[in-house]
Amino acid sequence: MTALAATNYEKRTYDALDDSDRVSCRPDFAVIIYPGGVVDKAKEKLVPEVRVTNETPPTFLAQSNDDRVGPENSVMMYLALKKAGVPAELHIFATGGHGYGMRKGKGPYSEWPRRCEEWLRTQKILKSDV
Repeated sequence: MTALAATNYEKRTYDALDDSDRVSCRPDFAVIIYPGGVVDKAKEKLVPEVRVTNETPPTFLAQSNDDRVGPENSVMMYLALKKAGVPAELHIFATGGHGYGMRKGKGPYSEWPRRCEEWLRTQKILKSDV
């Protein structure tokens, strides 16, 4: 869902009623954690609905290598972002499975929220602590 929202923000699902409906829906950034359905069945390319362009917002991606969904989703998304010149960061953790959310865990995968915060600061989306 996040990948779709980040790459299809110009498509409204309703007619504009007033000026507020004419404001851009482009997110300032995207955080995509263990995405699914991003690549085609052959795992060779992004599905047509995920349309990465140079206007796609900066994106942080994280997934585990042992995720049943498959890290190809994150890798292909990252490569498309890189090709389009979009700032992006990708973390593939050796283990962690799927669905760990933001809870603290016993593995490196539980550090993704902190890695994401650091990335948001380097992108100047969040203010630096200094």
